[in-house]
Amino acid sequence: ELSQTGTQVTGLATGFTDLDRKLTGLHPTNLLIIAARPGMGKTSLILNIAKNVALTDQPVTVLRDYHAENLMLVGAERSLGLLDFQDALAGHPAYDLVSLLQDARRDVEPSIEEAMLARYTAATGSGAAFTNAYHVLGAQRNAKIVGIFTRLWQRDGKPRYLAHIPRVWRLLEGDLAHPALTFVREWFDRHAPRNLRVDRKSTRLNSSHM
Repeated sequence: ELSQTGTQVTGLATGFTDLDRKLTGLHPTNLLIIAARPGMGKTSLILNIAKNVALTDQPVTVLRDYHAENLMLVGAERSLGLLDFQDALAGHPAYDLVSLLQDARRDVEPSIEEAMLARYTAATGSGAAFTNAYHVLGAQRNAKIVGIFTRLWQRDGKPRYLAHIPRVWRLLEGDLAHPALTFVREWFDRHAPRNLRVDRKSTRLNSSHM
């Protein structure tokens, strides 16, 4: 009925016009099942939808490693200085915010993260789409960092990174709990069960299955 009445997209836009017209966007109360023969592009479709949902805002300059170790106060004015900016690119405005508030090397209290995210969205007028992108990009970033830190530990012989991995797993778990990442969380639960992710008692990565 909605598709026939010309109702506008009221949920998250998938980026596919015909699909959005029929579904009026993605809604948390709806379960969508995509079925097709093997090799028809189901995974590519889902990945493209996830990317389109995350990249709903206009691109901005993104430093990617925007965290405390790369920030400094400069001069008598104590203005903000940036380090390690050579890999800057155009990306979603939520990326550097999640890099700062979900710091891989130091603990940030959840209450501070929540307050700063709320302050940013209030100041910019961002809505639920921005918060969704924040957690989608946070999950992507934290999953990547787990892999990078594991490589630095095991291949490059830098055990100091091992101490940070449990923190990054916890951040990833927090992002996966967001409704926008339900399907991704289910994928992790199937292919990387919680008991294989991190041993929280010893705060050491469970490496026996890597």
